[in-house]
Amino acid sequence: MGSSAATVQGSKIFERLNKVILASWDNIITRKASERISLVQASILGQTFAYLSGNPKYMATVEVFHGTVIAFARRCGMLNGIQSSIQLGTESPQEIEDAWNAWARSEEVTRTALGLYIHDAQLATTFHHDPVFRHNAIHVSVAANNDLFSAPNAAQWANLLRSSIPELTKLSSHIHLNQDEHSCSMPLLKELACKNSNFSCYVLLQGIGAAVQESSAAGQMTQTDAERYQDALICWYYAYGKAKSAQEPDPLCQMILWHEIFMSLLVDFNALERAMGRDGASDRAASLKYAGQWSSSVEAKRCVVHALLIHRQVGGMRIDSEPAIHVPRSVFLAAIAWYCYIQFDQAGSGLPQTFGESLDIPESKVFGANPLQLLFEASGFKMEKPKLTEISPLRGLTDMLHRIGHWGISRRFARILGLLIHGDPGSQLMDTI
Repeated sequence: MGSSAATVQGSKIFERLNKVILASWDNIITRKASERISLVQASILGQTFAYLSGNPKYMATVEVFHGTVIAFARRCGMLNGIQSSIQLGTESPQEIEDAWNAWARSEEVTRTALGLYIHDAQLATTFHHDPVFRHNAIHVSVAANNDLFSAPNAAQWANLLRSSIPELTKLSSHIHLNQDEHSCSMPLLKELACKNSNFSCYVLLQGIGAAVQESSAAGQMTQTDAERYQDALICWYYAYGKAKSAQEPDPLCQMILWHEIFMSLLVDFNALERAMGRDGASDRAASLKYAGQWSSSVEAKRCVVHALLIHRQVGGMRIDSEPAIHVPRSVFLAAIAWYCYIQFDQAGSGLPQTFGESLDIPESKVFGANPLQLLFEASGFKMEKPKLTEISPLRGLTDMLHRIGHWGISRRFARILGLLIHGDPGSQLMDTI
């Protein structure tokens, strides 16, 4: 884990696995269900390794192969249907064991299918294109609650199942955007029904991010749409995140993703990356105007406040924890927001002389602090913005990418930020983001 030898070995396994899977589709499609499901699971594991490796060749493979995995999962019937309800009476220990094993296999299929939705959202936001799935129409069952899923043996599983028989429903019926209009600080019972299923909460949050990305990629993000997504995020927090924020730790790092999605409502990261030189000088020039206007706006201040809170969330992670798949990208986007907020503000706009500007920020109630007070502290207790080379959240976020995990994607993002801070970003960043 984390060594160069392990990376080389993992790369060999991924390449071999990818070739075998591509060569086996037509043969395995006619085999029994367990073998077909195993192939989808192997594909997801390979895709996860390739994405986290940060290797440009592998990431291109992930993007191309993603649709193939989804198509095969659909052919296997994994993306439609609800688990069968299990009713326990006075079964013998062996019958309970058999029922537990059957339930575990069904839950395995459900979570594999939901894992594809997570990959779809992550790849769409990383590569700035439409998601493949419609994330407001997830026909897969809600994943089992945490206690039921973590039951160590059949007897405890049966006791939990008898004490509270779960209602098996499609995840789409719990999505905020599919509900009647209501106060985002007062989630409906349908939304609260998923609060004990950590994995389902994560898929719902990724789905909001995918919906935001779909609107942005189509160039159809209206103010009304942005407000709907903002309400969905705030409602998600009151339904799931508020309780989770008091728990230690959250292995899925959901509040980090929550802040990332909020940032994506406040800035076009695709345009910022182009302004930084991702696609070369010609495309960069066209995006510099947007970056300059954004960097002196209220939206920029709101965005970097969320970046600050990502910084805090990552700083509070246990050193022995394994970051969720979205964390490196979230930290990178937080750093990009800070970089562009500082670098492209030609007018030299600092903080306002009063903090009244922060009073109409709806999400400020969620993190319980004055946003501009946070900015003031992050700017070294000065009214102007910090310099790139000064100690600031930008430097801290870059350092965190070196430390938050052993995956290559984190180190790659950290190298890009190092070029931005210390070098000429123009031509050096081509093909690196």
